[in-house]
Amino acid sequence: MLVKVFVLTIIFSNILYYSYACRNLKTNKISIDYVLGHELIIKSNTYLNSSLWNIYGKFGKEEIIFNNNIMNNNNPLLSRFIMINESSFLILFIEGLYKIESINNFTCSQNIYHFIAKPLDKVCNKGLPYISMNKSMIKHINCFCPYSTKGRFCENVTEECSTSSLIIPMSLLCVKQSKYFIITFGWILVFLAIVILTIVLLRHSKKTTIFIAPFVDDRPFVYHLEHHQRCLYFDKEENELCQKLEIIIKEIYKEKGVMNYHI
Repeated sequence: MLVKVFVLTIIFSNILYYSYACRNLKTNKISIDYVLGHELIIKSNTYLNSSLWNIYGKFGKEEIIFNNNIMNNNNPLLSRFIMINESSFLILFIEGLYKIESINNFTCSQNIYHFIAKPLDKVCNKGLPYISMNKSMIKHINCFCPYSTKGRFCENVTEECSTSSLIIPMSLLCVKQSKYFIITFGWILVFLAIVILTIVLLRHSKKTTIFIAPFVDDRPFVYHLEHHQRCLYFDKEENELCQKLEIIIKEIYKEKGVMNYHI
């Protein structure tokens, strides 16, 4: 008798807990723009199994139960929700999906994900087919931009080519965007013109010519510097050889001076 009373007490306390513990839920609302056929990973702050998940759409209301990635195969709608780990799942967007709601009675929190479809007239028409995680072939409605591997909207990626391209020469990231093609191409031409002009000036300027003396061994060399005096760059060993050469030349001129004096 006491055991029955104890069991009934536990059951009744659980009912009271789930009925009254979370009368005031802390609600978090999240708005997400989506494109039909695209996938998105939703992460939860708690374990998926510890929350009650509901989805709403034109089809009405359905409950999602995550159980080791096994969903109700009889309902094609639920096959669009794929459990990744204990706290995150993947959703493949379909037509008529309005929102997802999760309620956690342990943390007294409620998360509401509102989904807003992106207008198709603002999305690229061309797309790349790929195989989603549920092994079904899906075709992207919007396109992969030339330098985006995440399938973002082309109009959003275009904004990343900011006005800084007017000041600093950009790389070819924006070359396929007609709005920035002329600017990028113009900077490339200016850069090439500067390089060519610098080479021409260096070749025709004798005063700025740099001559690197090629010392090979310890034997003295005589260098003929053409037209004008030029810069000679020596390393430590070459500098020592140059000093030895200078001493030898001074001794030679000193001996010649003595010989001329006696003559």
